[in-house]
Amino acid sequence: LNQLLAHVPVVVDGSPVRVVPWSLTGEPGALLVVLAEEAAWLWERLKECGDAHGLAPVGWEALDVLRLEAGIPWYGIDMDETNLLPETGLQERAVSDTKGCYVGQEVIARLQTYGSVSRRLMGLVCHGSVVPQPGDALRKDGESVGQVTSACLSPAVKAPIALGYVKRPVYEAGTTVEVLRGSQAIPATLVQPPFVRHQTSDIRQP
Repeated sequence: LNQLLAHVPVVVDGSPVRVVPWSLTGEPGALLVVLAEEAAWLWERLKECGDAHGLAPVGWEALDVLRLEAGIPWYGIDMDETNLLPETGLQERAVSDTKGCYVGQEVIARLQTYGSVSRRLMGLVCHGSVVPQPGDALRKDGESVGQVTSACLSPAVKAPIALGYVKRPVYEAGTTVEVLRGSQAIPATLVQPPFVRHQTSDIRQP
């Protein structure tokens, strides 16, 4: 399973499970695909096996922080059906250049040939202690240039971090912008995600 989106069938206590390598946090991980009626059983079985090795389930808030530090956008939060794939930064991970026809291929090909997208999902490292909120506007030189989609206080970066869409030509790493949080204008620096490479403990600084 060293190939992205490769998958193998396995059997757990007599029940079929399909294992797909996939990371929610930037670290090695896998999705386990089972029949809906067996999901609760498999979850309990995994917890039982994990207990024997000192493992424990992670809470939703901790998972959200880890995936933000890894710069991984979530559907319904950082992207939806209105986004073009190259806007999200997932093109290399989600598209094969050698695969046959797929939905959206024409749009991808046109962008590769004729130009770049008009906005892009970027990381923001905020200065200070105020954590932005989804929907907060981004401003550069008095003009609106984007919007925050998700944010958290990062223990690894030791600062508030966020993901947000930024308009061209502002979406360059190192560019400084302001996040408008209520009456506050929070200085922030754009970075190319990930903020943290968890496998190597490499923290990205603005």
